[in-house]
Amino acid sequence: LEKYIEKYPEDAKKVLLRYKDIKITKVKLNIWKLLNYYTEKQVDFDSDFCQKVFDEMLKTEEQLLQNQYQYFLEKCYSLNTDLFDDEQKKFFENLEKKREEQNDYFQDLMNRKIDIEMLFKDIKK
Repeated sequence: LEKYIEKYPEDAKKVLLRYKDIKITKVKLNIWKLLNYYTEKQVDFDSDFCQKVFDEMLKTEEQLLQNQYQYFLEKCYSLNTDLFDDEQKKFFENLEKKREEQNDYFQDLMNRKIDIEMLFKDIKK
């Protein structure tokens, strides 16, 4: 598939979209990795497709697959926020806010503003 993608990018997109709902998790995961390859190449996806992926991301229990959906959606969101409704936009805004909080927390750890020994004590409890 990767060679096919390189040679026929638009046809490969159609093939991947046709088989995106396959039931075999390992194969589905690999297909989504390839779909993510497309978002990095800025191949356009429409709003309807992004809506379906968003719904699927919320429903799936398979963490690796959920991560692939989320990665895909974040790339689409960064390219065009109009692909998403207000509720979904709020989801991405909250996701970004959480990431910023985590980054701040780790920066505090790195700058020794948080006592690492205290953290170890909390972990042991």
